[in-house]
Amino acid sequence: MFDLSVPDAPRLVDELAPVPGYEFPHSFLRLDDGQVLATMQYGDGSVPGNPGGLVRFDKDANLISTTSAADPAFEGEQIRPYHVEVIPASDRVVTTSRTMRIFTEQAADVVQIWRLSDLALLHTLQVPRGEPTSSPECVFGIGDICEAGQYPAEAQPFESRVMNDGSVLMNTLMCGLYRMNGIDTSEPGIELVLNYPNLFGCSVPTTIGDFMVLPVMFSETILVFDISDPTDIKEVSRFDTPGYQPHWAATDPGASRIVVTSSGMAPTYTVLIFDFDAEAGKLSLDESFGAAEFPRAGVSFYRESWPHGDTGTAVPHAALFGYR
Repeated sequence: MFDLSVPDAPRLVDELAPVPGYEFPHSFLRLDDGQVLATMQYGDGSVPGNPGGLVRFDKDANLISTTSAADPAFEGEQIRPYHVEVIPASDRVVTTSRTMRIFTEQAADVVQIWRLSDLALLHTLQVPRGEPTSSPECVFGIGDICEAGQYPAEAQPFESRVMNDGSVLMNTLMCGLYRMNGIDTSEPGIELVLNYPNLFGCSVPTTIGDFMVLPVMFSETILVFDISDPTDIKEVSRFDTPGYQPHWAATDPGASRIVVTSSGMAPTYTVLIFDFDAEAGKLSLDESFGAAEFPRAGVSFYRESWPHGDTGTAVPHAALFGYR
């Protein structure tokens, strides 16, 4: 945990407490009361499939509780909690399942619904199959699917975002977009609403007003969707980034700016800033940001010297806007 009250002088103040029985924390989300939820990708090996879990910490990083992602209906499945999203009004949490040990295992293609108040696991939903994506390369080793050269739309559930009606839009790495509804009921549903069999690498999106901006790293483009009606998601524009693999997007809460970082799979370690036109639903590159890397703009992380020493090139992964 870092103190960012002085933005140009971040200070390490604490570390999260160890989590007995779990390892490999992935995503963190701070709640309105200051507590922190975290996904743990792996258990202690005592359960077939070694499923991970969901963990709660207090505001000072002390462990409060844990719940396993194991589900008797999916016995032996490698459930790897990845992204975590909260719907406080419904007392619900949604997690996806995608392993970070991408070259050695294939995680279960499921999403899970938990109760926020006590982190009880309520539902595990199999992501429905979609049209497979053909790719000339086996980028991520995913077993028989990879060997066959076919990447189904449901493979590797990645990120999710809450819509204005309480439903959840989830993208997979293979560029299937799924809508989850009835999350606070006894029979939640999940359906494929958009599928992009010719795109690969849908990553970390951000929402801005009535739109969602979704980087597609391996296809080197950024998609913009109109999400004003969650039952009718529509693509409204694209911004192609030839030679640059956009991976992570985050919105400036005080302006119409979006920061984008690049994939660590290709040597384009550059941070970009985009301006967003909320009327047209279009991105434009801020060419005044940085010293020109991607064409014409960006801050490059190809450098030998940093404030903390001569440590060489770095790979920017996550980015957020912050304020004093």
